[in-house]
Amino acid sequence: MSDFSEEFDFSARKSGKGLFAEGEWHGDDVTLIAALDGDAAEAIDTLERLHKSWKAWSSDLRDAIEEEYGEAGDIWIERITAFAKGEFEIEFGAPDLFDEDTGLATGNLKDGFDEIGTVG
Repeated sequence: MSDFSEEFDFSARKSGKGLFAEGEWHGDDVTLIAALDGDAAEAIDTLERLHKSWKAWSSDLRDAIEEEYGEAGDIWIERITAFAKGEFEIEFGAPDLFDEDTGLATGNLKDGFDEIGTVG
């Protein structure tokens, strides 16, 4: 795996909500956001830690989705927003479950996923 900071350049885009980067996240084209609600470096660290152990996190995500909604079918990641203190939100597509809606999973690096739902 290549270096996270080489794959995702957070210096290119910034808004009031955070630092943005786009790229390929384990096969999915994603937007990453390091939220500016706290320490941006901590938020980027959260993203990097998710990235390094994504195989386990993606399995946990699928398990959490299927526990809440049943068989998920195809799932892809659209956006990940990370916050300080290891908290994150993952927006994902799961057309077999949500039709037009986007799924939303929230959690933190210490305790895993705490909520699964939809956005819009």
